[in-house]
Amino acid sequence: MKEIINFLRLLWELPQNLLGFILFQVYSLDCMCMEVTYGDVRILYSERMKGGISLGRFIILPWRYRGDYSKGSYIEMSHMHEWGHTRQSLYLGWLYLVVIGLPSLLWAWAHSAFRRLRTVDYYSFWTERWADRLGGVRR
Repeated sequence: MKEIINFLRLLWELPQNLLGFILFQVYSLDCMCMEVTYGDVRILYSERMKGGISLGRFIILPWRYRGDYSKGSYIEMSHMHEWGHTRQSLYLGWLYLVVIGLPSLLWAWAHSAFRRLRTVDYYSFWTERWADRLGGVRR
């Protein structure tokens, strides 16, 4: 029964799982990296990654995030936040990339590119706020 559920979930989240798998391979090439399991998700810590990304059952985080899991630390909250994005993927299925992925990616780009936006809390954007809530993050 568990295999059937896993297969159905794979189909439900196919676009982001496929993209996540591809990026997992790309970010693990020719660099210092480490892979771990976090519940039903695979996490890759890569020295080539600058921020975090969640695609289906794949999370890629910067190499420096692999350590301190102390309660309330920024690193713990980052893990919980990215796990929240995996819940969004589970809820939205094929719509995830359009509803969450693209707006979140554009927000991350704009937030870092435009000085005026840097005064706005990154996690106040609706996609990030929802991921925080699903991941149990309190900021």
